[in-house]
Amino acid sequence: MTAEAPPEAWGEVETLDAPSPARGFWSDLFNPVSLTGLLDAGVVLLFVAGLNVGYGLSKKLELWYAFITIGKLVLLGMSWKQRAPLSGPAKWLIGSTTIMVLATMVTGIGSIGPYIAVAAFLVNLVLTSMLIGRAPVSRYLIGPVLLITVTAVYHIVLCQTHRMPTWFGRFFYFGANQFNLGGEIEIIACFAAAFALPRLMALPVLAILLYDMDLMQARSAILAGFFTFVVMMLFDGKHRLTQRRAMGLLLLAPIAALLFVGAGAGGKLADAASNVLLLHDSHRGIESGGSGRADLWEWSFQLFEESPIVGHDLSYFDSIGFIGSHNLFIYGLAQYGLMSLFFVGSLIYSYIVLLRRDVYRFAILSCALPLLLFNDRFTSLNPYPFMFFVLLTKPAQFAEDTA
Repeated sequence: MTAEAPPEAWGEVETLDAPSPARGFWSDLFNPVSLTGLLDAGVVLLFVAGLNVGYGLSKKLELWYAFITIGKLVLLGMSWKQRAPLSGPAKWLIGSTTIMVLATMVTGIGSIGPYIAVAAFLVNLVLTSMLIGRAPVSRYLIGPVLLITVTAVYHIVLCQTHRMPTWFGRFFYFGANQFNLGGEIEIIACFAAAFALPRLMALPVLAILLYDMDLMQARSAILAGFFTFVVMMLFDGKHRLTQRRAMGLLLLAPIAALLFVGAGAGGKLADAASNVLLLHDSHRGIESGGSGRADLWEWSFQLFEESPIVGHDLSYFDSIGFIGSHNLFIYGLAQYGLMSLFFVGSLIYSYIVLLRRDVYRFAILSCALPLLLFNDRFTSLNPYPFMFFVLLTKPAQFAEDTA
């Protein structure tokens, strides 16, 4: 691509010549990149087996994280010559997180466990980044999208046959785990489908995942999944947004909206959206303060005022019974004080770099905004947020092996 030949479409990724295609299906499935993806998503199998984690770590989960760390070290040793350096965004994310976590130690260390968990998160982010490098995103994500979609179908079957417990009509995730945990895991599968599958295959996968999210009433994940669907419709099958297509959409969208409202369907659509998002529900609607989020946000700002610069020891929230802010940015202020601005800066930097290199990946990962605003998982090795950060900081990729 030269200055004399401008791109015909937004979304053309910065690519390098791809290495030789893998010989055969099995060699492609069991290469280090694909196996890394399966390791990063494999915790889902523990939940299916009945593991309940509540609001913290369990011994079994700690053992699993130790297993995947060792597994990645083995894979890295086997493919050491193919390892990739960390991208600039990955370095910024890892560096900023390290700085703000170390800063909390100024206030004391109540328990070493949370610090070990953060270290495990950072180590795994380094290992995964080195293993997948500039390989096609689809190679890393094909295993996770298949695994999580199959488990979602199984979850739907359990719900429809009344073998999954409920709470006020809201189905739990496997192992009686939090509903939002299930929604967060399945939104990663939505992103994976958008990257790894042809559109005609990805759309049915999105439908399955969105239906299961609705059963769990995981509203922020539903919003992210819907936005993912919209982005997929805006871009063409090769993940490009041509200028002609963009102009056509800009012209047709307001016309379609006027016809829609004129036909009287606007109110019905608003009612349907309100029902799905439970906006008027007495327990989880707007009047409830967003399921108590307003109270949590108020408490979070009080915690920020108590230690505005370096935040609090990572075990402090557990000691006072604070379950979290349910907003990543407010959580950052409450837990890490103004030091969290380093992390926010690295997040913005990562999105800017991604926008310049891969508009489609930028658009899909921007769909995670509802999760960032209404959930606060940060240094966790669950598929979300771990794989989200991997995709956000992944460098330019090789051209895909297949069209």
